[in-house]
Amino acid sequence: MIFDKDLNRLKLISCKSDKAIHKKIKISVFRNHAFEMVASVINKFLNFSNVEASFDYSDYDDSFNFIIPNDDIDISILWIDLSRYKNIDVKVWLKERLLKLKTLTKSKIILYHTGEINDITFDMDDLVVANFNEIKSFLKNDAFDEEKIEYTGTRLSNKACLYVARELGLRYIPACVFPCLKAIVIDLDNTFYKGVLGEDGFDKISVYTKFQEKLKTLKERGFLLAVISKNEMLDVKEMFEKRNDFKVSFDDFVDIQANWDLKSNNMMKILKKLNIGEDSVIYIDDNPGEIQNMKNSFPFMNFIEFINEEKTLDILEFFPRIFKSKISKEDNLRTNDIKANKIRKNSSLLSDEDYFKSLEIKLKYEIDDEKNVKRISELLNKTNQFIFNYKRYNENEISKIIKDDSYKIITCSLSDKLSDSGIIAIFILKKNDEILELDELVISCRALGRRIETKMIKYAFVIAKQSLNTKNNIKITCLNGERNLPARLWINETFGTNMKEDIISFETDVENEIDMRGIKVESSI
Repeated sequence: MIFDKDLNRLKLISCKSDKAIHKKIKISVFRNHAFEMVASVINKFLNFSNVEASFDYSDYDDSFNFIIPNDDIDISILWIDLSRYKNIDVKVWLKERLLKLKTLTKSKIILYHTGEINDITFDMDDLVVANFNEIKSFLKNDAFDEEKIEYTGTRLSNKACLYVARELGLRYIPACVFPCLKAIVIDLDNTFYKGVLGEDGFDKISVYTKFQEKLKTLKERGFLLAVISKNEMLDVKEMFEKRNDFKVSFDDFVDIQANWDLKSNNMMKILKKLNIGEDSVIYIDDNPGEIQNMKNSFPFMNFIEFINEEKTLDILEFFPRIFKSKISKEDNLRTNDIKANKIRKNSSLLSDEDYFKSLEIKLKYEIDDEKNVKRISELLNKTNQFIFNYKRYNENEISKIIKDDSYKIITCSLSDKLSDSGIIAIFILKKNDEILELDELVISCRALGRRIETKMIKYAFVIAKQSLNTKNNIKITCLNGERNLPARLWINETFGTNMKEDIISFETDVENEIDMRGIKVESSI
């Protein structure tokens, strides 16, 4: 119902969500027209993401003189009808108002406007800009209801408010609350194409062109694609080689599991290969029985039943955590980097030094580099597995830390002869009474499993000690988070701590000599 092309308010209000609410959020709405008709149904969409929102409203205020209700707001929405402004440079004025709001709140900000302007963009951290134009093009004459504005407080029609609620509830608000999904795993028969490969043959199946085009677009936006199919791998390879009308090629997939094993077993192989959690994956299959079996093994995974091509495309258009407001350099590096891991594993029997030399591994450390602020904030806010203290700093906070002489932010980039992974680790350290303290440490999951984590981390500690001129002690803390088991396991294996404690906290010596043989190291210190 929530993904239907034709939304109906009565049906939405009457429907009940079967999902548990795991997160409750508070949203402040700063506005110059009414938002209540949107808010009245928005939780019907948010509940699909296990979220429930409550709202605070400003008075109607064309000047947007912000009064912040309290400091525990998760998201601020600027709900603005730009038709009310004449003879001003709207972009300049909006930028000034947004900068003002950012000085008053640490919340994420969604700017949703109903103006005719398509290219309102601002290079600001924690900001999503959305407009009404897509909905207006779809609804045409039903988009506005000027005659009822005296009663409703908005030019938007009742129907338009439903579609705005869906955009906010499934697309923009989840993007502010949760990290983006990482991988899309699909079945082949009657999902990637119409027909059964083993029965019809590669030349008789029909292409789902629009679905494949959508997958290709998602790949270009940084999502990983993989396949789980009950077919012979040789048949699958032959199909991709001989069907030149496919929009997605064999090499577009980071992994293809085509065999007769349980699909849940194949999914486990993919999760281990990609080094991601089940909740970062959407699985798409036409067989409801296979989906149910997968749910039994992976209860936190996301699922789409492929009923038909059109319905599946409608769902993918609004599926929570697919929307990306920005595409980073690292998004484009990810697929090639993961594919290269298969080749790296062939060198697993070598000694560390020979392994590093054979791959021509290079680490590049940079200290307090302003040009890396965006990537630092991005990695801090989306890393979940190898993270110590969940310090989700935004870009403004990172810039302030860089200017603080008692702190050092060290980034580490990783590359080898197979791929360039870009910045994969962030170390934030501070000087406290001559002692070095670890404020935060995160490593991208793409970099794990290359036998380099310990050397990389300890070398960063040496750089920080030299840069901050501290004694030889370092204080390390790590919270027991929901998903950071890899980080806690590393601490336990490296320092022999009690991994089960809520907070791991201890002091240890900084090793002055780190064996980096076989690794090319560059440092700005």
